[in-house]
Amino acid sequence: MLMQIMSSKLDSRRILFSIIGGFTLNNAVAGDLTFQPGVVADYYNLSVDFVDETNQSDVSESVYKLAPSFVGTYDSKKLQLTGNFVAEKTSHSEQKSHNSSFVSYGLLGKAFLVDDFLTLNSSINKSFRSASSQSGIFNDTVFGSEELVGVTNSSIGLNLATGNSRMLQLQGAVQFQRSKADEDIDLADFGSQGTSRFDTKSASAALSARSSVNSQVEWNVALQASESDRVQASDYRTSTVSASMTVPVTNNMGVTSQATINKNEIAADQSLSDGLKYQQFGLGLQWLFTKKSYLRILGYRSKAGEQESRSFIGGEFNWVLSSRTQMLFSADRNQFGEQYGFSLTQASRFVRTQMSYNEGVDIQSRNNFVSNQVGSFICPSDALNIEDCYLSEDLNYQPAPGEQEIGLFSRDIELVDIVSRFETGQLSIAYDNQRKLKFAFGVNFSERVSLEDTTGVGGNLNRKTTGYTVSAAYAISPKTSLTLNNSLSRSTYLDSNGAATDRVEDNKMWELKLTSARSSSLNLTASISERDSNRLRQAYTDKRLQLGVNYTFN
Repeated sequence: MLMQIMSSKLDSRRILFSIIGGFTLNNAVAGDLTFQPGVVADYYNLSVDFVDETNQSDVSESVYKLAPSFVGTYDSKKLQLTGNFVAEKTSHSEQKSHNSSFVSYGLLGKAFLVDDFLTLNSSINKSFRSASSQSGIFNDTVFGSEELVGVTNSSIGLNLATGNSRMLQLQGAVQFQRSKADEDIDLADFGSQGTSRFDTKSASAALSARSSVNSQVEWNVALQASESDRVQASDYRTSTVSASMTVPVTNNMGVTSQATINKNEIAADQSLSDGLKYQQFGLGLQWLFTKKSYLRILGYRSKAGEQESRSFIGGEFNWVLSSRTQMLFSADRNQFGEQYGFSLTQASRFVRTQMSYNEGVDIQSRNNFVSNQVGSFICPSDALNIEDCYLSEDLNYQPAPGEQEIGLFSRDIELVDIVSRFETGQLSIAYDNQRKLKFAFGVNFSERVSLEDTTGVGGNLNRKTTGYTVSAAYAISPKTSLTLNNSLSRSTYLDSNGAATDRVEDNKMWELKLTSARSSSLNLTASISERDSNRLRQAYTDKRLQLGVNYTFN
């Protein structure tokens, strides 16, 4: 078992710092070190109007926030480190009991142990978030801070990959990770009873081997396995073995075969585990219409759990239009029926388009690390808006130390670690004319249905969410910019069978921000956040006028 490799008292943070620290002292050569402290001081004129005034009084007050911070990076041939630290203190003129202090931080490290072969990756970060979307997604340190829960995510892993593609191509990874909330979560807010403890340790391993790029016969074998130790639920294990082979018949045609075996096991529920087993085998033809583009059509034989085997037609269409434009579509089946996958990435000097659709089974804590989130702009680590960001023309570009890839959509994470079936779809379009205007637009869709009983650990968590996000930044002058942000999301809660219930929630946000200067910036922001819910005490409008100073010490 993977989890038996880990000590029951494994502290990911201690391993993270000891390994990176030791490697730094013994192996790292001279590199570039940057250290940038800063401080943000904000004043808010806050007005919150509740729809149901008989249960909760409206809010009208001034809020003051002070947040010193620093960002540091280290970059050498053997080691890359990026760290950030923010301490926020908020004071309220009327609601003194809501005065708060929060400390968040992050550290990301990458050590190149063996050039072009073995890499050590590690990270740790702490942030504050709502325990559930049911308590409000607009909660932050200014309003709703009492609903925030500190969550620490840490991970460490080894990745290996052979650098010579003319020989056997080999890739492998081993990773340990942990997600933990600082405190127990009161489930009364979610229509349930008791408390929930969000604390999950996971171990995973993956290995894949494939033929060389010059081989006439193409083949690929991949193995993946993970085990998660959940404090408030039984262990969850998942494993997948897949293999494929294509034998050419002519220059453009070949015979192709595929096989997949997938297992999802919940230690305390053998019946559910049996239903989550799936295997399929396929045989068909492949048409290679360009060097890297192909169409595969296969006849499959599949079996889910104890059900009878069935036959179906599926396949895959992979079209590489250029080095900067790729599209992939797949159709087959999984434990629940038909399954589809789609991805599209296009990059040019001014525009980047990305689209994806995925289905699967997973737990929430693993989704903190295994994410297909669509990203668009590459931004400095301390960027708050897109005016300081840029587009990369390289589809495989990896952010350099001190950079991050900004996605248009935040993670939809509940702090209840339940095995769920999910579907996600996203489309984003980003534009940068490299002069004055930057623009980003995205739409997203997600659906999640719990496979385990959630009555005692969080109430009804099943829901379907759709929404859009728009962001635009215009440079009025070299030191002055105007930023507009708008978003809308609608969540429809589902029953245990995935059918819509009468519970619907809309979350809307408008924000207009004027920023002057760079290293020492002055910003004026007006925003309106509106939460519309047909549940008692959960509908309100949050209006803010913010005046802030952001000073960076150079």
